[in-house]
This record gives sequence, structure tokens and C-alpha cells, in this order.
Amino acid sequence: MANREFKSLDTNQTGVVCLDGYLSLGTNAAIVTATSNLKNMTAVKTTTGVYTLTLTDPWLSILSVTANMTCTATGLAKLVEVGTVAAGATPTIVLRTIAVGTGAAADVDKACGIYFHIVCKNSSVL
Repeated sequence: MANREFKSLDTNQTGVVCLDGYLSLGTNAAIVTATSNLKNMTAVKTTTGVYTLTLTDPWLSILSVTANMTCTATGLAKLVEVGTVAAGATPTIVLRTIAVGTGAAADVDKACGIYFHIVCKNSSVL
């Protein structure tokens, strides 16, 4: 279980925690490695250009999710966007790689990485 009481930032709310991670994608868009400061997270490629992160710790709410993609190769015409986000007993976050210009889901064709930052809340106290 992740350390849900970790105080990673100053905020005017109680129980706010930041979680960070990285997905390393191969040239075939498969997940090569997934690293995170979470002990219990899974990351799977669910379909073309779509990756689902599942957090095994429950969270009352997910306040924000950001993601960005890095690539050492040139000519990558793809971006990453945050899709559906669901809190609760088994929170899920969908990340999509999309083609520049069309916005359609597309697999990366070069080795890349997706960094993500999740801000969660585990308390209903303000």
C-alpha cells in the first residue's frame, strides 16, 4: 500500500497527496516498464494508443491528472492526453497517445516515455 498520509505539499485541504510515475514505451507502443512512487499500481495498454492506470489504493477524489510525453527520436507526431478519470475503491486513469492534426488515438512508433502526475484526496475534511 502506498503511504497515503505522506505530506508532499502545502495546501488548504486535508489529505491531499501527489503521485508521480513514468511509462516507458517501446517502438511497438507496448509498455516496457512502469515506475511510480505508488507500490500498488498497474499499467496496461488496452487498445490502440490507450493506456489504463489502475490504483489499488482507494481515493476519495482525484483532483487533477497531468501527463506529458518525451521522445529521444525526431519526427514523433504524437501527443499524450488524459482521458477518463475515476476515483473510488479502485481508481482508474486513462492516458491516450493521439496523432497531431487529427486527434485520433494512435500508437507511438518510436521509443518514448509518458510522465504522469496525479493529485489525490483521501479525506472529506476541508
